Amino acid sequence: MKKDDILNKKFDSRKEEEKVIKEYINMYSDIDDEESEELIENLDVKTIKAFEEAMEKVATEYDREKTDSEILINYIRRKNNLEEIVSMAELKLNPPEGLNKEKIDVLFQNSGDFIELENLEIIETKKDLYLYDSTLWTGQYAATAVLLKEKDILEAIAQRTRRDCKIYPRPLQISALKDIPYNYSEDEILGAIARMKLDNRYSDIGTVTASNGGVCLYSSEYMSEKYAQALCEEIEVEWKKQQ
Repeated sequence: MKKDDILNKKFDSRKEEEKVIKEYINMYSDIDDEESEELIENLDVKTIKAFEEAMEKVATEYDREKTDSEILINYIRRKNNLEEIVSMAELKLNPPEGLNKEKIDVLFQNSGDFIELENLEIIETKKDLYLYDSTLWTGQYAATAVLLKEKDILEAIAQRTRRDCKIYPRPLQISALKDIPYNYSEDEILGAIARMKLDNRYSDIGTVTASNGGVCLYSSEYMSEKYAQALCEEIEVEWKKQQ
């Protein structure tokens, strides 16, 4: 018997409705009697019908042939959800199923014509173009992802340091660089700090050390060394005492 035949049966009381629900559950599920009784008690036919209609819409949408723009944005969103930014070069080299280099070029040349691409953002560097969905990522997060993708550890650390000093304001604990999205090792961080001291582009970046040995980075563009030192002590020592 079809689901519709079961769910469209007439009933004049809650007891009769429960019989319909029980028949539906027995026919289309493999749950045990205890779970079945609990469902019967809490469900009604109207809710089941709404669920079935929703699932049918999902199945129809899944089976529908996707447009090129849908394929592209769905691919980008999947990557972004996995904490990955999409490189244009890699996209063209290994396009998702249904797309090729020529189709990708057409999509980007006419991106304004596709409503599916209205939240697509592009970051251009000297090396490549990078793509992300602005409903999933902020511009700042995407910019950081680009630096990590290009393995520009010096710029990634400098930008984060300057941003924290400007916005919060507070120096950056180097321990924060071991967390997502950076995932740098202690050696990578210390090596980068040493190289930054030899690079004029990062002459504003300095280090301060708390009494417990915790190291923080600061930018002299936004705070003095003395102020950074005091904040580093508070963050590394006083805050940790309260945890």
